[in-house]
Amino acid sequence: MRKILILEGSNYCGKSTITQLIKKTLTNATIIELHDFYYLHILKQYPRIENLTSKKAYSFLSDNYIKHADKYLTHRNSLILQYCMEMKNEDILIERSFLTQMVYRDLLFGRKDHLELHGLIKGFNEQKAQLIFVTASPQTIARRIEYGDIEKKKIRKRNATQYHLTDRETLIRKNELYNTYFDFLEFDYKYKLNTDLPLENLEQNIHEIIQA
Repeated sequence: MRKILILEGSNYCGKSTITQLIKKTLTNATIIELHDFYYLHILKQYPRIENLTSKKAYSFLSDNYIKHADKYLTHRNSLILQYCMEMKNEDILIERSFLTQMVYRDLLFGRKDHLELHGLIKGFNEQKAQLIFVTASPQTIARRIEYGDIEKKKIRKRNATQYHLTDRETLIRKNELYNTYFDFLEFDYKYKLNTDLPLENLEQNIHEIIQA
């Protein structure tokens, strides 16, 4: 039976580790990765905005800018759902989708009403998609930031990738929002993985999810 997995989670929560574990089992899956949910896509639509590398910069955007960004991202997620519906025999792993869109709306713009995403969520439910949310304790996230931030900055600089919202307080707050929205999300097949657990436990959890 084919699998559609949606992988969600904040920075430094362990998504990369879980992705590698999934790939070991679903070796032929199509991987769809979505990054920089609002940052790059607003810049692409409105190139005269030169810098959105901090939360404060978003406060100067008009409602019209935000609505256009939301419309673009919702449409992109809808196209991915359509692809899942058409590719009936293909395993698919989606990294970030509607849950990330909810979190970023709240984090950046204070928007808590996500009614227009309910159709998208219903569509993934109908496709029997499995939502895997990856999280970690605030202490673990803080430790990973301290350990991995220098190396990540080197990679971003080498790839000429700008970044934002990477201070410790914001990242921990972002993870809290992911947990809140996940817990209240009406999704038929949803799983929470805490990467504070040993790797062998996570491997077993992933195996059980994929076999479900």
